[in-house]
Amino acid sequence: MNCTRNSLLIATLCSATLLVTGCPSVTTPLPTPEEDPVQVGPVSFSTQIQPIFDAQCAFCHAVDGIAQASVPLLLTAGDSYAMLVGQPSALDASLTFVVASDSAASLLLTKVESSNPPVGSQMPLGGTAMSAADVNLIRTWIDEGALDN
Repeated sequence: MNCTRNSLLIATLCSATLLVTGCPSVTTPLPTPEEDPVQVGPVSFSTQIQPIFDAQCAFCHAVDGIAQASVPLLLTAGDSYAMLVGQPSALDASLTFVVASDSAASLLLTKVESSNPPVGSQMPLGGTAMSAADVNLIRTWIDEGALDN
């Protein structure tokens, strides 16, 4: 009788523990921000896209940057939007850096996403490739109309 009571007590405690803590083999892991970013409203150029350019592009694509000798493209705050949206590439005028609402036709996205873009090299040149989250944010911004917001 005492053995049955102990077994029942142990089973009850185990069940209670699982209810409180959850069963690790059944729970689904939460997505990381890179896998499932939460975006509320349209992507903001000034607070979400420009910081990507500041961190990964503006070192070379600045007034005194090393890229200005070959490709006059400024990606610094206050310059980048006007230099990108609706503007042809200096290397091939048939290619447009950013085609609003059409990321597939935008050279900018191809340059950061492809290891073999139609002109030049993958960007950032010689640096670490952009994260998937940053590339997806740029894609979303373009597909939402490439707003100057």
